[in-house]
Amino acid sequence: MGLFTRNKRDKRASETEYDIREPRAAHADHPRPPPSYHGPHFEKGPAQEAIWNSRRENHTVTPEDIRGRSHSFHDPIRHHEYSSPYEKRPVPWTARMDEEYAHYRQQCKSNADNKRISNAAKDVKVGKNIVPEASHGSQIRDGIEKARAGIIQANRGGQERAGFMNKYPRAYGSSQAIEDHEKQVGQQRKSAANYRNTEGFLKTKYQQWESRMRETR
Repeated sequence: MGLFTRNKRDKRASETEYDIREPRAAHADHPRPPPSYHGPHFEKGPAQEAIWNSRRENHTVTPEDIRGRSHSFHDPIRHHEYSSPYEKRPVPWTARMDEEYAHYRQQCKSNADNKRISNAAKDVKVGKNIVPEASHGSQIRDGIEKARAGIIQANRGGQERAGFMNKYPRAYGSSQAIEDHEKQVGQQRKSAANYRNTEGFLKTKYQQWESRMRETR
């Protein structure tokens, strides 16, 4: 008998007979977890969700808890593989998903004042035939400031909207809803570009106003 062999009759007390032809329900008390609803770059999503729920119960959720950053950063970006037919997950949404959804929606909507004030500044008349006023300069400066804020806000809203879909690729009820969501991301990026153009336009207008103010002193 070799060093690492044992007589078949020499069995330990903990060992039992096992017939491979009859599978045992060894994991009956531990059912398989449901499919994950997080995207490929959110490996820590389930654990993070549990921590967030605990903080929510204790009323200690902070703004940082709903930013939803991914947990891995590398190329190439891994895309979620959708099932056929499409299946929405989870149903219903978790409390954290509701919070993140509401947050990015607010980010996208909070640009109204920036748009109104910067557009009003574009309408200020400046030119050789226009008598410049100090209030015109203040209005144009306010417009420049709001245009800059609009760039940041639009980019942030687009990033959070896109991040929501990356984190929860099956959150929406249909492929059409996903397509509409992606179009809105594109609209936010376009909005940021428009604010950038507005900022440049208003800077030029402000220089023209300054020049006219010097001429009329």
